[in-house]
Amino acid sequence: MDEVEELKKVLYQEKERAKKELFKREKFKGEILEKRGDFAILRLEKEVESGKTLGYFDDSISNFGYVVSSQGKEVLVKLMTKEEPEEFIESENLSLYDVQIEMLNRFNPEVIRPFSKKFKLKYNERLDKWQNLAFSATMEMGKGEFLLVIGPPGTGKTRFIVEAAKSVNKCLITAHTNRAVDNIVQSFSKAVRIGYKRENLFEEIEKLKEIRREIARAKVVGATLMKCAFFNFPTRFDYVFVDESSQANIAEVLSAVYSGERVVLVGDPYQLPPVLRCKKPERFSAFNFFYKISRKAVWLRTHYRSNPEIIGFSAKYIYGGKLKAHNSCRKISLKFKKFPQKFNRILSPKLPVVMLIHGGREERVGQSKINRREAVLSAELFRELTCCGIRDIGIITPYVEQRKLIKNLANCEVNTVDAFQGREKDVIIYSTVSPGFSSNWRRFNVAVTRAKKKLIVISNVSILNFKNSLLYKFYEYAKSKNAVFVL
Repeated sequence: MDEVEELKKVLYQEKERAKKELFKREKFKGEILEKRGDFAILRLEKEVESGKTLGYFDDSISNFGYVVSSQGKEVLVKLMTKEEPEEFIESENLSLYDVQIEMLNRFNPEVIRPFSKKFKLKYNERLDKWQNLAFSATMEMGKGEFLLVIGPPGTGKTRFIVEAAKSVNKCLITAHTNRAVDNIVQSFSKAVRIGYKRENLFEEIEKLKEIRREIARAKVVGATLMKCAFFNFPTRFDYVFVDESSQANIAEVLSAVYSGERVVLVGDPYQLPPVLRCKKPERFSAFNFFYKISRKAVWLRTHYRSNPEIIGFSAKYIYGGKLKAHNSCRKISLKFKKFPQKFNRILSPKLPVVMLIHGGREERVGQSKINRREAVLSAELFRELTCCGIRDIGIITPYVEQRKLIKNLANCEVNTVDAFQGREKDVIIYSTVSPGFSSNWRRFNVAVTRAKKKLIVISNVSILNFKNSLLYKFYEYAKSKNAVFVL
């Protein structure tokens, strides 16, 4: 299929680009303390987090090993070579590109087919109407079939996966991030989680020896997609549940697909696609790829997380009315220990959605942008909220340099939109900086669906000239609720 061949080319290009960038990285010394089979314990000059890869220079750049566990400057490494270098770099896992390309080479569209038969509704009292539809379809799947489930923000994707996993014989739960895997696996007391940190590095070696036996006995196994790509499972699973499948590329998900008899892909094609340096990376989203084959999916439609006015914008402009807030969401609002003074109208619990318009100008910093007025406003709002007893606050911005600027002004959690996908906070402050880039509909959807109780969007007055943009539609949405403030 076209996407498979094109993704191979993209991955080859990414690998070559990664190699060139590695030559610019700082070297640091390391000492091998002990080797045990395919593992080694090293003491390094600098700290390297688990999940990273150590490389070294010979005639070119080679992988030394994958960091399984880290304790300060001592690390446990799964070896990829027999060489014993004295200098290292923090490397990309270049072999991951090769593994992904191999997955694509193995793909045969005739081996896996979309679930298509009519099914009877199986009622589960812990699930709502739409979750029960997804649950019932899952229970009726045959070998070699895949099912797509669209889960917009706050619609109970985790609850559906947990209940389905409880009802099958043996399953693998996987996702793009550790956070997503842990969020599901924590519901199972006896699940085997591949990738947990141990108390000491020697214990990690022993754990890796035992884990294959544990997997053979376990009902539920959890691992990230990257772990699936490198871990040779001793058994096939009856079901594989892939969360965040819209954010993962085709090759990443195929590693999980090959591990199971039936595959349930849960995702949201209306949020951000895989991170690939190419045009239209959404073409290579695993969810989109399998949707192109299937042309159908089960929707989760009831939202439980946010105030109805917060989710109402995306429900109308992104999801085309297929999403509706549950009645219980009406009770979700801010509660202050001390009422705000400086921004009392803006922060009023009666206004869950607010837009602030200002005259500050955007500035270019390298390849990024900043808006100093927005940074100051974001920091002031954060401090006022904190003084009033609100602690669960996140500030989002599309630009790395704006994130740095806000972080210097306020000791708070600030991150880019991409890093905040899948997260949630009581209050979200969205510093848009530039109307054009901020209006990308997937990025904007992620940004405005992270808040539970209060959403504050800040924009330059130039937004009034972008009348065809999603950001301008948000301005009109907030205006209809008398929630636009010009500062």
